[in-house]
Amino acid sequence: MENYILPVRLTSFDIGATRKMKYSMILRLLQEAAGRQLEEAGLGYTVLREEHKMVFLLVAVAARIHRLPVYGETVEAETWFCGLEGAKFTRGLRIRVNGEVCVELGSHWVLTNPDSHRILRPAVFPDSKAMPVKPNDPLPVPVEKQRPGLLFGEHTVAPCVRCAGKRVARYSDIDSNGHVNNAVYVDMLCDFFPDGFDGHAFSSFNIDFLGEVKEKETIGIRAHHKDNCVLYEGRVDERPCFVASATLAD
Repeated sequence: MENYILPVRLTSFDIGATRKMKYSMILRLLQEAAGRQLEEAGLGYTVLREEHKMVFLLVAVAARIHRLPVYGETVEAETWFCGLEGAKFTRGLRIRVNGEVCVELGSHWVLTNPDSHRILRPAVFPDSKAMPVKPNDPLPVPVEKQRPGLLFGEHTVAPCVRCAGKRVARYSDIDSNGHVNNAVYVDMLCDFFPDGFDGHAFSSFNIDFLGEVKEKETIGIRAHHKDNCVLYEGRVDERPCFVASATLAD
């Protein structure tokens, strides 16, 4: 199956303070649609983990937001496999409402051993036919690697870098892989926006997930806001765990 479409009617749990879909819901829809597509091919999360000793981990996303759907709308999250880039599996996502494209996204994933956390070669994936490349439909948004370390250290990108705060990973943040779920980091972009996110909106965001964060670990987050761009970086002690950038809507 070249693509998979997941219909979801947005409920009050999916909606934020602006009465629109939460930004983190974008990644939740990506994860769910990708998982469902593999399930239909007989290679869902449980089968891959228990029978083949492998799981997919999301390592980078780039999202472009045209508008956020609102409460009560039914969104269609369409996802498809876009091919390999070295050891990375690339996957696209479009979120539509009544045919209107609301969100587009490109993503990179790696296949890992859930016990050793070692990255596996794509060739060991049990059935390449389960992830056919959709012809003439590449990643909707290019995923470009971001440079970590700009907001930490003596030579930061700007003297007005903010120590935005600290975020302790709680039990409810942890997913079935034993670390903070990727969607939680999107919430952090809002929660640690300099001087508060009220009155602002994102037109795009990019996140590179650099390292796992476990329960009770503390992420130190720094942010830099200039014009319509915001840079973020998070570390656990001296270990980078994510780097992100976001563009503000006009």
